[in-house]
Amino acid sequence: MAATMAEQIHVIENVPVSFPFTPYPCQIEYMEKVIKALQNNTNAILESPTGTGKTLSLLCATLSWRQQLPAPVISEWDLQSDSKGPLGGRPKIIYASRTHSQLSQAIHELKSTSYRPKVSIIGSRDQLCINSEVMSKDSNAEKVHACHAKVAAKSCTYYNNVDLKRLSVPEGFIPDIEELVGMGTKNKMCPYYLAREMKTEADLIFMPYNYILDLRTRLVHGINITNTVVILDEAHNIERVCEDSSSFELTSTDIAHCIKDIDYLLKNKYEEAKEYLSELDTQTQNTLKDLANLKELFLCLEDSLDKIELKSENNECVKPGSYIFEFLGKAGITTETHVVLIDQCSQAIASLTSDQSLHRTSTNLQKFLEAIKIVFSGSCPAGMTRERMASLHYRVYIKSDNNKRKKKSDVWTTDNNTDDTCRRLCYWCFNPGYAMTELVRQGVRSVILTSGTLSPLESFTSELQLEFPVSLQGSHVIGKDQVWVGVVSKGPDNVHLNSSYQTRFTPAYMDSLGNTLVNFFRIIPDGVLVFFPSYVVMETLVTHWKEHSNIFMRMEQHKQIFKEPKFKNEFNSVMSAYYEKIGSADKVGGAFFGVCRGKVSEGLDFADNNGRAVIITGLPYPPFAEPKVQLKMEYLKDARSNFNRTELITDKQWYNQQATRAVNQAIGRVIRHKNDYGAIILCDERKLAWFVDVRISLNKAHTCVPQTDQQKKKNIT
Repeated sequence: MAATMAEQIHVIENVPVSFPFTPYPCQIEYMEKVIKALQNNTNAILESPTGTGKTLSLLCATLSWRQQLPAPVISEWDLQSDSKGPLGGRPKIIYASRTHSQLSQAIHELKSTSYRPKVSIIGSRDQLCINSEVMSKDSNAEKVHACHAKVAAKSCTYYNNVDLKRLSVPEGFIPDIEELVGMGTKNKMCPYYLAREMKTEADLIFMPYNYILDLRTRLVHGINITNTVVILDEAHNIERVCEDSSSFELTSTDIAHCIKDIDYLLKNKYEEAKEYLSELDTQTQNTLKDLANLKELFLCLEDSLDKIELKSENNECVKPGSYIFEFLGKAGITTETHVVLIDQCSQAIASLTSDQSLHRTSTNLQKFLEAIKIVFSGSCPAGMTRERMASLHYRVYIKSDNNKRKKKSDVWTTDNNTDDTCRRLCYWCFNPGYAMTELVRQGVRSVILTSGTLSPLESFTSELQLEFPVSLQGSHVIGKDQVWVGVVSKGPDNVHLNSSYQTRFTPAYMDSLGNTLVNFFRIIPDGVLVFFPSYVVMETLVTHWKEHSNIFMRMEQHKQIFKEPKFKNEFNSVMSAYYEKIGSADKVGGAFFGVCRGKVSEGLDFADNNGRAVIITGLPYPPFAEPKVQLKMEYLKDARSNFNRTELITDKQWYNQQATRAVNQAIGRVIRHKNDYGAIILCDERKLAWFVDVRISLNKAHTCVPQTDQQKKKNIT
């Protein structure tokens, strides 16, 4: 599309790029790297600090490159295809990020350009379905099957209207989730299926990145990735997402509930047949036989899990990944039989969710079904068996929980059961490259990983097992007069600030940290972000400051305090209240307490007065004693020593990087554009050398603070 009066054309790598304003040098450099990777059909890993206009540069560079490709010759075969890419036309672009709020920000950036590609955004029924009967279901699995039943019976008005009213979608419509739902509601057509229809013809498809990395989800949503350009924005968490998408946990309680569900179906189907039929017809006999086989299978799995020998001292054991096939094989679940099993489970789930009179959920059957799909999904390289693949990339961890324990409180901890006795079988993938190499095997043209916090880049390339011939560690647009970075190693009472496990809950440390925050709140204007290592630490500290001292009361004399909620349905209201307080006339300002790796730290914008300082209260290391952390570190040691993968980072490097990347991501919530300014403060005496390196790198640029804001800047520094 031709540039408007406000747009500027810049020729980058022989490609004319339309940009809404004069790009910064760092944006030119970034777009050069993007276009170079796309021209060479190769991968790129690009780090560009928050506030440098990364998303806008990424979209403009990618769309301009695609636009100058020869237009495809459209044939009847092309029109029937979901993806024009494999047929030699212009490749589709898949833009993936962690959350829909991040995708909405990217769509907002796209609207500021002159480019108007055909766009679709992929989401779940939870986000897109407007059928109240479907949405009244408790679990996602029930919503899926209720939707399928209505679509098959043509009893959903919204679905039926998609083909009839699709032409009412205006030309050049670039919707985010909310706008797509609004369009569907206004025209009484299903946003979920409208998005899928729009995907077929889209040039650019937005989706959360678990949709692209999870093979099962790709199949469900009909996402063809052959010859596509895959952009993974905010990719600093991509290693863990890759591992999680290929892992599962299954408990003896889950299996017991599956047995109950099958029992319920057996009884219901038999009674139903007796009432309406003088003798059982062949179809009913086959259904009952399938259900009986399923029950026998689950009973066998339950017995096998109970008989696994555990170490007496900690009620756990670790086995190689290939053990999962031995375990499932005892119940007759093999490569040859799993397809039939998946079909039988799917039929049982459909029966449970379609019959309102049963009043039962299918959550546990769905969980088991997903586990089976993980074990048997994907393809193996030539000469490699599934068992060998599992031994290389997976570990099986079995644990017996004999006491009631608290629920999961950290991204690294396993979900703890609240029953008195429960065995948990975990099938954990520790090689993120397993999911990424599957993308390559499916024929992706280019993969572009980008974020503000990817360093060190070498660890990404080694763990993801992809070649990234194009790379960038970009400079910032801000200067040394716009940011103050410092370490506070002692509180006002001279107590050492050290958030290690040994000291974080001592009264002396908690009081000293609280008094330190009071002093900062007294002098920093407007909004302050305070990040804690975990929810448990944040809640414990806040409780102490409220109940055992007057510290919290003194904090509130200078700032209104807001806390990041655990439940997503409370999040928007808390954020709105914070922004409203910062913008209010009383100028008291606010302090937002968040958690490293939480939602606030991972992608929200606290520009200008919303974030004049970010305070890190402790380094968010993963819990060292947690089995998943221990096994990941053992996996890295084993891969380096036994399989000569010396390019991998060491276990200690990995452990440290989990903390530093989380801190860097939290720091990125402030300093959001070239005229922004603020302070970055680490209240922990550990890792001073690393934090000094951050300070040096931030102080290399040479842009000044706007004159009108000089006094506020002095208050901060």
